Amino acid sequence: MGDSEWINDYINAYNGKYCARSGIVSAGEKSIIELELDVLSDGYISFYKKTSYESGLGNYLVFKIDSILQGYWCGNIDWSNEVYAVLVGIHNFTWEYKKFKAIIQLLQEKL
Repeated sequence: MGDSEWINDYINAYNGKYCARSGIVSAGEKSIIELELDVLSDGYISFYKKTSYESGLGNYLVFKIDSILQGYWCGNIDWSNEVYAVLVGIHNFTWEYKKFKAIIQLLQEKL
């Protein structure tokens, strides 16, 4: 979803054979992956994430549960684990990678 689909990455996995990676996006675009699950008992969702910074652009990764922001990361972050509590019921889990235009670009467009 978004401007570019997430892809299976068989080279850069943290542990195991593959991982999901955001699609390639340009300034002002985003790449989204969503997962709807029927959680049968209270528990946790856990995932590993890695982010990188592209000079001149404000890029970041967000994680939401049922459209409510749970985590936000930007910059160069090596693989690290995230854990969030989840209650029983149907839930929508969303990972969204966004890339904003550089401030100088935005100013130039206004001139």
